[in-house]
Amino acid sequence: MDTTIHGDVFLYNDQKYFDNQSVSSYQNISDTYTIGGLEFAAQQDDLRFFIRPEFRSLLSPGVNLSPTDPAYVTVKSPPRALNLGSLLVLNSWEELYTDVEHLYLSWNSSNFEISVGRRPVSLGVLKYLPVWNKFTAPPLIYAGPGFIYSSDNATLRFQAGDWAFTLLEIEGATGADAARIGQVALYSSFIEIHGLAGVWWEQAVGGLAFAKDLGGMTIRGETLWVGLRNNDTDSQFQGGLGFEYAFSEKFSFISEWLYLNSGIDDQVLVFPSASRFRQLQGDEYNYTILNYNITSLWKMGLGPLINLTDGSTLVIGELKYSASDNLDFAAQTKIPTGKDRTELSPNSIPYPNGLYAGLPYLFSISAKWYF
Repeated sequence: MDTTIHGDVFLYNDQKYFDNQSVSSYQNISDTYTIGGLEFAAQQDDLRFFIRPEFRSLLSPGVNLSPTDPAYVTVKSPPRALNLGSLLVLNSWEELYTDVEHLYLSWNSSNFEISVGRRPVSLGVLKYLPVWNKFTAPPLIYAGPGFIYSSDNATLRFQAGDWAFTLLEIEGATGADAARIGQVALYSSFIEIHGLAGVWWEQAVGGLAFAKDLGGMTIRGETLWVGLRNNDTDSQFQGGLGFEYAFSEKFSFISEWLYLNSGIDDQVLVFPSASRFRQLQGDEYNYTILNYNITSLWKMGLGPLINLTDGSTLVIGELKYSASDNLDFAAQTKIPTGKDRTELSPNSIPYPNGLYAGLPYLFSISAKWYF
C-alpha cells in the first residue's frame, strides 16, 4: 500500500472599509484567517482513500455581529449531510472550528471511477462567471479568502473513447440541498461538448456547454434551464460565454459574459435574490482580466466585473509571488465604483433612516506554506 501525508497552512488578512453611510457596526474592520490542514492518502491498486482534517481560525470583531450586518464574517462550514465539524472557540473577537473538509473512498480503473464521501464538486467550463459551477467557486463580489467547500456526494464516471458519462448525487443538510445530476461529454479533436440534466435543489435542470480552440483562442460557453417541471412559471434561463487568449508568454486575457433572464433588467434598486441559482442580481455581466507574468515567480492580474444593467463596476486586482516550491504570497484588492443604489457599489441598498449598505473597499494579503 502506498501512503502519502502532506499539509499546508494558509494565513490571510483583509482590511475592509465601509462607506460612511454604511449601516454596519464598523466603518473599518480587519479580519485575520488561519487555515491549516493535514492530508492523508492511501492507495492499494485501484482503491484510494483520502482524508483532510483541518482547522479554521478567524480573529475579527465581525464574528460577534448579526449575520445581517455587512461586516459579519465566519469560518463555519455550511450545513452538510454529515456533521463532522466542532466549535472550539467563539467569543466577541475569535472563532475556531475544526472540520473534515475531504473524506472519500474511490476506485479507479483506466476508464471507470466511483467515489463516495466528501470532496469538491465542479461542473462546467467557465472559470469566473459560472453557470453550472455553483457548488464550489464563490461569486467574485465576496470578500474574504473565498472558501471552496466540499460536498457530501457519490459520483460515478465512465469513459468510452471520446465519450464520458457522469452520475452525481449530492446530499445536503435537508432535501432542498440535494442534487441528482447526469452529465454526458464528448471530447473530440474538433470540439468539447457537455450535456447536463437532473433534479437540483428541488428544481429540474437541463443544460449544454462547449469548449473550442480556434486560432489560438479558447472559446467556452454554458447554458442552464432551471425549473422545467410542469411548465414552472418561475423557470430561469442562464447563459455564459467566455474567451481566453495568450498574446505571448507574458500577456493573456480572459473575458466572460453572463446572462440571467430572471435578473433585474432595468436600473432599479437591487435587493438580495430569493433564488439560489442566481448569485448576482442583474441580468447581464462581463468580467475581463488581463494577466501579466512579470517573471517566472511574479504574476499579476487586473480587470473589472461590470454589471451591464446598471453600469456599476467592481475593479479587481491581484499580485502573486512564488517564493519557493512550497511558499506562495498574494495580494488582492476589490474596489466598488458604482453609484448609489446600484449593485456593485459601496452604497447599494438604502434604509429608511437614510443610511446605506453595500460592498466594502477591500485590500488583502496572504501566504500559503506547503509541507
